[in-house]
Amino acid sequence: MKRAFTLVELVLTLVIGAILAGFATFTLNALSANFAISRELVGTKQVATNAALVLQKRLDLRIKPTLAAFEPNLFAFEKTAFVAPSKCTGCTGLAWFVKSYETQRNQGMLGWSGYADAASANATTTKVLVPETLGDLSTATTTLADLTGTKSYQLALIFDYGDAQVSQFYNPNSTNAHKAQLKPPNIEVAKNGKFALWQTYTLSHTINAVFLRGDTLFLAYDFLPWSANEAKEAVLATNVSKFSFKLVGDFGVVFTLCVREGKGESCKSAASF
Repeated sequence: MKRAFTLVELVLTLVIGAILAGFATFTLNALSANFAISRELVGTKQVATNAALVLQKRLDLRIKPTLAAFEPNLFAFEKTAFVAPSKCTGCTGLAWFVKSYETQRNQGMLGWSGYADAASANATTTKVLVPETLGDLSTATTTLADLTGTKSYQLALIFDYGDAQVSQFYNPNSTNAHKAQLKPPNIEVAKNGKFALWQTYTLSHTINAVFLRGDTLFLAYDFLPWSANEAKEAVLATNVSKFSFKLVGDFGVVFTLCVREGKGESCKSAASF
């Protein structure tokens, strides 16, 4: 004959079952929490990696002497003080002119630049016609029209000034970044006060600027110093907990971007030389 459970045995069984259930629940909750954090880390790592890659690719196309730092929380070009990155330890913004077209591509040479014939330049009171000696301006004109979506675009013509102040490139009345248009076989340059014609030049159809606004990292593009009101903006990353950079050598830059989501945070560093 089977003996029935006593009340004490039943109570002990219930207590032990409750304890085991508690352990199981705790374990499942811990596993769920760890999974959620892992998922957040994967998400933040992907966001940080993608944003860093876009930024690195754009920095690789910079005209190196034009790399500048600034410190606005709300980017307003006309109110922004641009300085050399080495002179701004707390800055959260970078700007640079983008190389637009390598006029000597068909010559098999590198450098995204061309050579002006200073001796044959024809100057009037308002403009200077600068003949290109080696590059293919006709192909450059077609390519730049594709890049900008218009044939009436303006360019910045930047000569290889070795001692130019960074801030001068971003002045709307700059004598370092000249207003220019391609009119093969010449480059037509607006004459604005001082005009020093150097042999080596670089063309740029836009400035790029990357900056933090709150915890969102933005990219401004499609503008030049005299058309800052036409700048477009794109979001590179949200929930940014850190964006910092430092100069390496004369023109190299290393930057770090951190993205946070919940308890997960991922950082990505990259360099452009």
